[in-house]
Amino acid sequence: MAVVIPTGYAQVTLNFQNSLSDKVWSCVLGCQHTSSTPPDIASTFATAWGAFLAETTDTNISLVSETVRMGPSTGPSPGVSVEIPDGQVGTEAMTGAPANCTTLVSKLTAIGGRANRGRNYWPGQLSASTVNEVGQISSTHRDYLQVQFIDFFGALGSGNSGVTDLCPVVILHDETSPATTPQPVVAVQVQNVIGSQRRRIRS
Repeated sequence: MAVVIPTGYAQVTLNFQNSLSDKVWSCVLGCQHTSSTPPDIASTFATAWGAFLAETTDTNISLVSETVRMGPSTGPSPGVSVEIPDGQVGTEAMTGAPANCTTLVSKLTAIGGRANRGRNYWPGQLSASTVNEVGQISSTHRDYLQVQFIDFFGALGSGNSGVTDLCPVVILHDETSPATTPQPVVAVQVQNVIGSQRRRIRS
């Protein structure tokens, strides 16, 4: 099912890689913008990640690139898709949890219904000491991540306090969704239980 990206919106994919693996993990976010170029949008996301999420992330993991897909995604003149190299590295030295154990962050809007909310799985933020054997994140670490994600999403909306372009996060819809208008994300919530991929770990 294809995601619909209207004019004035973009889909941004943050691509991560562990130094011990060739596999790339991705987090996908939708955003609104005003006449921004793909490098402008990538700069907003890269700057916000470096300011607020790099310190939560394992030193073995790097943000290798941002892929920016511009709207419109349909019609005779669709927007371009550009991959912008990055290379920032996490700054939190840790013995990480297994690669299929991730931070699960819910994205909420002011409108109800499943179509108007979303979630992301963020790699490299959990260690063996912050997750117990049933996948619960320690309350101290969860609260710390909650603050960092609120600040990260806030920085996207403010353009890193005016230093970069404004890119407030929205929920984009696929072509089969009952909702059609992208909705602004007004709150984020770090879940207290990890998100886990169902397939076996592949290096």
